[in-house]
Amino acid sequence: MPSELTPGQYHAQDGEGGYAYGYVGQDAAKQEVRAPDGTVRGSYFFVDSAAKVQEVHYYADGAGTQIEASNIPQDPPDVRERKEQHLRVMEAIRQRKAGRASR
Repeated sequence: MPSELTPGQYHAQDGEGGYAYGYVGQDAAKQEVRAPDGTVRGSYFFVDSAAKVQEVHYYADGAGTQIEASNIPQDPPDVRERKEQHLRVMEAIRQRKAGRASR
């Protein structure tokens, strides 16, 4: 995290259910915004025990929550391809079963 950040915090909200808040500390920072429709978007940063800056971004709405983070292990390309292949096969099976059920 850049050393030129000044520690502080903020909070604001409207009368329609929306809000925004955030803070900056010595080894961490966070910001989050909620829209009146309930959608929440935010991110935070922190320095882990290995002195590495970790970054997390999240988004949540009626369909669920999505997270991207620097400390979540990523599949190697070959594993990613096999997972995608598996999903394609499962979808083909689902469609085949749906075709039989409609007869």
